[in-house]
Amino acid sequence: MENISTLKPVCDRYGMPLMVEPLVMQANDKDKGGYMVDGDINKILPLVRQACELGADLIKADPC
Repeated sequence: MENISTLKPVCDRYGMPLMVEPLVMQANDKDKGGYMVDGDINKILPLVRQACELGADLIKADPC
C-alpha cells in the first residue's frame, strides 16, 4: 500500500498510468517450483477493490 501511494502521484505528474497486480500467493510446499497463485475470489476481490481505491488506472487480476 505504501509503494502504491508513493508511486501514484509520480505517475500522475508524468501522465503515466499506474498498473497494480494484486496477487494472492499459496505456500510453495508442494515442490512444484515457481509461484503458486490462489484463485479464490474471496481473497482476490478485496485486493482489487483496494487497488482501485488507491488510484490504480489498470488492474491485472488472475481469473477466478
